[in-house]
Amino acid sequence: MSQEDFRDTVAVQDEAYAEYQRLINLTEDEVQAEFPGGGYEDAVTNAATDYQVAREGAVEAQTIANESLSTLTGGRELSEGALAELWRLLDM
Repeated sequence: MSQEDFRDTVAVQDEAYAEYQRLINLTEDEVQAEFPGGGYEDAVTNAATDYQVAREGAVEAQTIANESLSTLTGGRELSEGALAELWRLLDM
């Protein structure tokens, strides 16, 4: 998984979380305006599910990234500077 793929996965998670937060923080008037025919509860449930799935994907991506980094470094921990240099060398 490339650094870009990882960032995209985290961005999907962040967007799903933001939508869930937006929905649960709507005022009663905003709920009525956005869901005049009903469906607010379903929208919140779907947003929560979307966030949970995206979160699981982000956790899996983090695990893969950590395993890959460990393989590349032979298990050694890198300083921030060394890690940044590794990403630069890998053109990521």
